[in-house]
Amino acid sequence: MHQEVLIWWNFVSHSRAEIIQAQRDWEAGDKNRFPDVPHASKRLAPPPIPWQE
Repeated sequence: MHQEVLIWWNFVSHSRAEIIQAQRDWEAGDKNRFPDVPHASKRLAPPPIPWQE
């Protein structure tokens, strides 16, 4: 069985809704889903999603 894979910025998923939620979690600073990266100077802001719902 073949499933579509979507990639946007650093987010990979099988649905646009999951990518939108991942971006929201990232922007909200959800440390459980996206922990800090050692030695990173700051958290980068993702570009707007072109199909934003």
